[in-house]
Amino acid sequence: MNNAITEEIQKLYAGKDISKILSMISINVWNRIAFARSRKGFKIYETTITQDILHHLALASDISNHGMKLFEAKSEKANGNDIECYIKVNGGFLFFPIQAKLMYSGSSCTDITPTR
Repeated sequence: MNNAITEEIQKLYAGKDISKILSMISINVWNRIAFARSRKGFKIYETTITQDILHHLALASDISNHGMKLFEAKSEKANGNDIECYIKVNGGFLFFPIQAKLMYSGSSCTDITPTR
């Protein structure tokens, strides 16, 4: 699916290495979280963030060969991960399951209460 917005996003990613692409995606995610949390009546969900990350990386993948593929996990409840990450290495791929979590002020990694 190509449209003007997709093409402009891809121009931002063109010629960038994977670390720069991931940095740009990270900045976008944090800005979306801040935007939603700073406005009354707006919300942001882990599924939205997960799908945004996957969408942006897919757009970057379409125009570059950075050797990284991300997919939405087929069964988060069964496997415990939201994203499946494959990184191309000599002779194959490394697989990294990734769990997306939204943090809230006052929480720490040991003090996270599920919101479901």
